Amino acid sequence: MGGLMNITGYPDRPPVKTGNAIADNITGWLGAFVSVCALYYRKNTGEGQHCDVNLLDSILYTSEVGIIGAANANYHLKRIGHHPLTFRSVYECKDGRYAYLMPLLDQHWKKLCQLINREDLIDDPRTNAATVRLQNKAVCEEAIETWIKDKTVDEVISLLGSEGLVCAPVLDFAEIVKNEHIIAREMVTETEHPAAGKIKIYGVAPKLSKTPGRVRSPAPLLGQHNEEVYLGRLKMSREEFDRYKSSGII
Repeated sequence: MGGLMNITGYPDRPPVKTGNAIADNITGWLGAFVSVCALYYRKNTGEGQHCDVNLLDSILYTSEVGIIGAANANYHLKRIGHHPLTFRSVYECKDGRYAYLMPLLDQHWKKLCQLINREDLIDDPRTNAATVRLQNKAVCEEAIETWIKDKTVDEVISLLGSEGLVCAPVLDFAEIVKNEHIIAREMVTETEHPAAGKIKIYGVAPKLSKTPGRVRSPAPLLGQHNEEVYLGRLKMSREEFDRYKSSGII
């Protein structure tokens, strides 16, 4: 309903769902953001307020020009498969893995043509500018596929990176949990789970220089912090707590 699924996929195929629960994630992030806004307002005014976020609004918030284009210019976003300003950007390599590249600018295209030994495409009227490359995607894609198919992902990324071209491997999660850069960024971290022992989980994405966040514990077990909350924060008596516990209320 938020428009994202309708523009995801290829034009000759049905809409495709994203690979993860993106609406749940984005709504959680916006919920945290608006809660901070409300706390800031309370700090300055002493007044609280109701915070309202939902899945539909959150997904719609990511649709870029979707509403503006449809409402004001009769322009409707459509499924395009890949980037609207260039040809296909993901290619399978010799090892069965995939590489992403984006030679969007003319100077990038020239470097790429030199690298793949297709200098003829630099001045070819079908491919000598971004606008015509968009109209002749098959020519560009065939040239790249021919060059890339007998190379591994690591070889492709090394060669493209040495020329300053935009590129990256398409990582699966088995690769992600071992990736040196991601580990150095502390996006894969360890914590002690009361039942499962030491486990690896997501780290904290935003990095603050003076007050960096960190994972202190895993998600709690059901009722794990009941005593801390009821006896400590809510100042409930032990007798009352035990009564509620024995009756199954908490």
